[in-house]
Amino acid sequence: MIRQDTMEQIIRSQQEQIAGLLETNRSLVESNGKLLEQTDALQRKIQELLSQIAWLNRQLFGRRSE
Repeated sequence: MIRQDTMEQIIRSQQEQIAGLLETNRSLVESNGKLLEQTDALQRKIQELLSQIAWLNRQLFGRRSE
């Protein structure tokens, strides 16, 4: 049978591991939120640039009545 002090050490060790994992999780959730914001901003910029390219292509290659 495992002695009580050994059990207490195991419990403390597991509590420390849980605390570390919770902190890691909090940090990863925060990082994920920032990355999602960056991704959204970059997707908006891509759409803006694609619109500009389409407009420029119409100006350069589109039919004109000239």
